[in-house]
Amino acid sequence: MFTLSVLVFSGTLSAQENFAGYAIAPQVGAYIANNADQMGFSAGLKASGITRRLLISASYNYGEEWLFLGDGPERQFNQLAALFGTYNDFGRIFRLEYQAGLSAFWGTKHTEYHSTSFLDGYYDIETYEVVGFNAEVGAVFVPKKYFGFGFHFQFDLNEVQSISQFLISVSFGKLKK
Repeated sequence: MFTLSVLVFSGTLSAQENFAGYAIAPQVGAYIANNADQMGFSAGLKASGITRRLLISASYNYGEEWLFLGDGPERQFNQLAALFGTYNDFGRIFRLEYQAGLSAFWGTKHTEYHSTSFLDGYYDIETYEVVGFNAEVGAVFVPKKYFGFGFHFQFDLNEVQSISQFLISVSFGKLKK
């Protein structure tokens, strides 16, 4: 109790952080699913609020499987995440971001394959909805106050289809003081 009192009264634990900026970042990239049995294209949008010490974000990503051989129903996912974290500024134009949070994850997946002939068949499709744990590490270059671009590695762990994504983003907003 003494430690909590010291933190509150010293200003270290404060209910009001100084708002420093915001960012809206369209993202595009590629993903790989658990067991490396599925790869695909991913695109989304991330909105972030930036304080002196915190980074609070909401993101949405959509992914769709690449089919190289054959035809069949594409597996796809939707991911809506709430992320909390921090960042470190290195110099005037480089920022390293660390975030983690929870996600709603839903989409379609293949289940059983039914062969109709030697080279033909079809999959049963199943939809799913799960809650996952999401984490992201990003390197963002902010050459101008209102513009930046970055590279992000993100993963989502859930019980149906865990994924890892590499995303490229372009950020707009008030990115630095």
